[in-house]
Formats: sequence, C-alpha cells, structure tokens
Amino acid sequence: MSARDNDQIKANHDNSLNEYRDISTNITPRHEMILHTLDVLEQQDVSNITDRQIASACGFTDMNSVRPRITELIKMGEIVDGVSVTCPVSDKKVRTLHSLERVNNLMREAELE
Repeated sequence: MSARDNDQIKANHDNSLNEYRDISTNITPRHEMILHTLDVLEQQDVSNITDRQIASACGFTDMNSVRPRITELIKMGEIVDGVSVTCPVSDKKVRTLHSLERVNNLMREAELE
C-alpha cells in the first residue's frame, strides 16, 4: 500500500468521524431556540430555570414542545440539570437547568476565589 493510499484511508476515516460527530450532536432549530432562551434567562439572572419557564419564554403551553429537546440537549452535554425545586404551577419537584457555559464560568469563578 502506498503512502498516498494511506493518506486517502486516513482522510476517509477522518471524514467518517466528523460526520458521526455532526450526526450525534445535530442541533435542530428547536434545540437552538431552547439554548438561546436558556442563555437569555441566565443573562437576566433568573434563578432555578425550569422546563416550564423555558416553554413559557418560547411561547409554548405544552411542555412536550420543549421537554424532549431539553433531554436531548442534556444527553449532548449542552445543558446540565441542577437541583430540584417545587414548581409553583404543578406543585411537583422539577429539575432546574443550566447551560454548560454557565456552569463552566461558575466553576472558574469559584477556583479564583
């Protein structure tokens, strides 16, 4: 096998890995909307951001409009779930959400103190 053949195999492998990464972290417009909304709420210093708050800020009344995408974003590592709080609407324990960027920033700030 020539060096050129090895280079072609490596290029194909790299392309396959890049394609796999693109598929496994495929951010849809709904994901982007949720991430943007979470970012805006975090910039406004809203504490204990819940699925319901994100749904409401996005203009949805049905929680299923955001919940599956939020779960996917957690699995992708884009969002981190935090403490549980009692939802004032449902009176049930619900998760709070934080962007990975926000968590990383808070950790850096804590290390500096």
